[in-house]
Amino acid sequence: MNNTSKWWVIAILVILLLLACWYFFLRPKTTTTEQNNQSQSTGTNGSNGATGATGANGSNGANGSAGANAPQNLTIPLQTQNSSGVAGNVTFTQTPNGTDVVLNTVGGPLNLSLPAHINSGTCANPGAVKYTLNSTVNGKSDTTVNANMADLTANPMSVSVDKSAAGVTANVACANIVAQ
Repeated sequence: MNNTSKWWVIAILVILLLLACWYFFLRPKTTTTEQNNQSQSTGTNGSNGATGATGANGSNGANGSAGANAPQNLTIPLQTQNSSGVAGNVTFTQTPNGTDVVLNTVGGPLNLSLPAHINSGTCANPGAVKYTLNSTVNGKSDTTVNANMADLTANPMSVSVDKSAAGVTANVACANIVAQ
């Protein structure tokens, strides 16, 4: 093999390596919601099958009724409470197993584990804890709760991030769950 042929072989191998890196690491990923949307069909009278697709009248497979107006994804801002400096957002995503609740916080001490939960009531007038969420670690928390989006948006509810497990009444951030 002459030198020109060797360079062509090397160039082709480098191109293949770059394409493989792009495919496995850099290409846009299909999210769970997009995958669900691709595999679901919406019935006109609310019937669905095993996929849990939402029909026009609100039947949602094994998860109960999601309601025709319930969002499938919802992101709301976390507001600072008690001058903590902690803020961020909460993202709710309907899944076949319930609702995935992801908290992203900024400000405040990120290296602490901050307890979080969903309360009945609003930030201004919180009620009992309805769902306990995983504590934030380095500003992040991801929990799947056994409720669908309609359950979470039907009545006033809020997401609270607390200063510590002992200080449940000392919220550092809060968000009212309101369908937008």
